[in-house]
Amino acid sequence: MKIILTLVAVVLAAIPSVPMDATGAHKEFDVLAIFAFGDSLGDAGTNSFIPQASARADFLPCGKTFFRKPTGRFTNCRTVVDFTAQKLDLPLTPPFLKPHASFTKGVNFASGGRGLLDSTSADDFSVRMSTQVQQFASAKATLEKQLGAHSAGILTFKSIVLFTSGSNGHRVRRWSAGCSPLARASNTAKQGECVEVANQLALGFNAALKQLVDGLRAALPRFNLVLANSFDTVSAMITDGKSFGLDNVTAACCGAGFLNAKVQCGKPDFCRRPFKSLFWDVLHPTEHVNWILLNVLFTCDATAAYPINSRALARL
Repeated sequence: MKIILTLVAVVLAAIPSVPMDATGAHKEFDVLAIFAFGDSLGDAGTNSFIPQASARADFLPCGKTFFRKPTGRFTNCRTVVDFTAQKLDLPLTPPFLKPHASFTKGVNFASGGRGLLDSTSADDFSVRMSTQVQQFASAKATLEKQLGAHSAGILTFKSIVLFTSGSNGHRVRRWSAGCSPLARASNTAKQGECVEVANQLALGFNAALKQLVDGLRAALPRFNLVLANSFDTVSAMITDGKSFGLDNVTAACCGAGFLNAKVQCGKPDFCRRPFKSLFWDVLHPTEHVNWILLNVLFTCDATAAYPINSRALARL
């Protein structure tokens, strides 16, 4: 099984084989499906199927750039999960809660507002991480009924399990935590500037996570564990947005008030040039930034993905 934790970590269990397509030609990656867990950074519409959920993105202009309609994704278009699927020539993963969804190419359990721990959440009605794991067990049982135990086992073994986490794990965003529009607008000491204590907490968390990955690599030698950390990439965007094609790295693209962080994104005509902004709303990146982050994780050196990048891992 291959597992990716985006923005915090990437974990993949590599398959020791040479992938080939139906014609016998060599393929770059041997991945059959994606199973996505986590929070709003990877939510493909889960919360749209939960009437009580307060963390929602099922309204315009969310989703307007690519899908031309709201899909429940917390951005103007595709997430890192979506770009990972497309990079691996797989379809976009459907939400587990979507009626009649097919799981044969993967499924998305991620839920906006959910933290790494069941006790850390911005939305009491979002899907807890422990429940997401239970949903995976249910999806696997469904696949076994549809495909047979052997074929379902091969599919899950040759799949990517992708975790997105960056907003609610410990109440602090872990990628340039203190520089989101929400943090800047809430900075009572120096309004409009980054909250450096939050950034320091994020760096400390990432350092501890690297130690955890080292421990897991030693304890689980059959698995190739990779930590992918986007903190430095996002920090570079904030420092020199022009190099990434960004004109706006401080304010939310969609919203209103100071830094567009005082009124929730919701008017369809807001944010006419999202590809020029780092942040879509007060917390989440635009599709353009998600695309950059995905490509960095697939091509970077050990400073952003440890010990190897996602492309090298997916080729194993």
